[in-house]
Amino acid sequence: MTKNGRHWVVDISIALAIFVADRVVKYAALWWLLPGVSLQVGSFLGIDLLWTLTYNQGAAWGLCGGTPMALLIFRLFFVASLIVIYLKAQMAPLVRTALAVILAGACGNIFDTFIWGHVVDMIHFQFWGWNYPVFNVADIAICLGSGAIFFLTFFSKREQS
Repeated sequence: MTKNGRHWVVDISIALAIFVADRVVKYAALWWLLPGVSLQVGSFLGIDLLWTLTYNQGAAWGLCGGTPMALLIFRLFFVASLIVIYLKAQMAPLVRTALAVILAGACGNIFDTFIWGHVVDMIHFQFWGWNYPVFNVADIAICLGSGAIFFLTFFSKREQS
């Protein structure tokens, strides 16, 4: 197996692990939590971690919640575009892995929309009494992958200059 072939297998394995973790956490939240009722998990220096089951029909922070079909079509187009980029574009292996992480998160949220008609969110932080929007494992993957691409791209451009 070639080096690129192994990298592809690693990317798929990471993406699959993220997708499965997202599914497991969402099913656990649906099984054990009541919608809108918070369960405090921990607290440190006034920052509280809670589990709060919510249903999000929109995108991040409920944006575009009134247009679920348009949002689903956009998400499907976005994932298809990322798959084409992953398969066709020349990029560093770590950037390709970060793209696979984003794809895993996006597929997790799309899966929710197909199954339940909304995305299941449950991770909730309160910062000194201020509520941060509730999110899920798929959202974490999308943010981490996007941040990784940003930093990998930024630092590789600086090194080449």
